[in-house]
Amino acid sequence: REVGKPVKGSVFMKGKVVNLQTDMIKLHLDSIEHIEEFGRDHGNGWLLNHPIRKLIMYQNWCIKHPAWETSLEGSEDSEGSEGSSAA
Repeated sequence: REVGKPVKGSVFMKGKVVNLQTDMIKLHLDSIEHIEEFGRDHGNGWLLNHPIRKLIMYQNWCIKHPAWETSLEGSEDSEGSEGSSAA
């Protein structure tokens, strides 16, 4: 079915927090329903579809590379101590 112009003032998930624990697939499906209900994305997907799909890809990457997040946590501790070592 054809999706019309967006309803002025419609906001997707206003006030809701999205983080890496968010179910991104459900978020994507909810965004599709929102667009079908309130009108098409005049940014050709850049308003909701593209950013959410990038979040899905990043979330999947983080799941496949859990050591990367751990290495970031360790680097915070070492940043302050780099210049303080006496030689």
